[in-house]
Amino acid sequence: MESITKYRGSSTGDIHSQAGTLLFDSGVRARALTWKGTAYGAIYDPEEGRRTTEASVRGDVGWAFDAETVVSVVAGREGNDFEASRRVYNDLYGLSVDYRPNDRTRLYAEGLHRFFGTGYSASLSYRLPHFALIATSSRSNSRPGLGLESSNAFGYGSAYDILFLQLSSVEPDPDRRRILVQDLLTTNGIDPTQQVLPTIVTSGVLLVHETAVSAIWTGVRNSITFSFNQGSRRRLGQLVSLPVNDDFRTEDRIDQVGAQATWMRRLTPNDDLSVALAWTRAEGDVTLRSSNSRSAQVHWSRKVGARSAFAVTVSHESLETSAEPNYNVNLLSCEYRVRF
Repeated sequence: MESITKYRGSSTGDIHSQAGTLLFDSGVRARALTWKGTAYGAIYDPEEGRRTTEASVRGDVGWAFDAETVVSVVAGREGNDFEASRRVYNDLYGLSVDYRPNDRTRLYAEGLHRFFGTGYSASLSYRLPHFALIATSSRSNSRPGLGLESSNAFGYGSAYDILFLQLSSVEPDPDRRRILVQDLLTTNGIDPTQQVLPTIVTSGVLLVHETAVSAIWTGVRNSITFSFNQGSRRRLGQLVSLPVNDDFRTEDRIDQVGAQATWMRRLTPNDDLSVALAWTRAEGDVTLRSSNSRSAQVHWSRKVGARSAFAVTVSHESLETSAEPNYNVNLLSCEYRVRF
């Protein structure tokens, strides 16, 4: 995997990242004994700051006590130069539990000894015919430029994740379900990858602690989603060749909290309407500088052909900060989409 991230107007968060993963496992979960091996390596080369690397080898050996519960022992080795001028190696070990009492419920928990202390990932998913819930909590290091800030068993709980879970009974085939979810979100003007908490502009490696809850209710013509996220981020290592003018230049830790709500309604067989509201707040622990962001969007779309649609979006966004000038943005956009 290779990624080049560039921010318009500033090189603070620009980074060239390269990573590779090798994965092999025992395959069938129905066996009493399961195993999995993972090898990972990455290079992070930012425009500002110093080049860092990491590598890890990990093995998981699990035992299925029954059809519902698998307990795994994790052992491995990891090394990086995030907090030192040369690569430092540490033991990686821990335990994980995967519990699936039925096809609608899954609970996964993992605790690991990591180079930064205790790392963990816990996830709960629950699905009913008209309701779905995803709750996650994790503490891990970020992978700058790769879009992998933290990991859990079911994704981050974005609009795409929660809809993908809810529509399992409607479309069991994963590939067809992906298309169905993408079409539904596109029709309602919702970004499938949008997260509740905004991205912090930095090319450095962070220690990320995040908790998220997402839920969806679906009816015959209505769908309502809600997401809540709370996170804390701290830079790992201060060894930089030059001062880096990013969001952590005056802060040791940045705390964030945010919420989103979306209502989608099928007006007619050809018309769809959605309303989306979002709020986020961020605050540093040293200067206590803070920011509050609010946004609202109304989106209407109409099918005008078998593969085409016309859409109108009205949105408002405001940002209030304790240090920078506040601003408000109002937007009206029209688009014509054709699917080939």
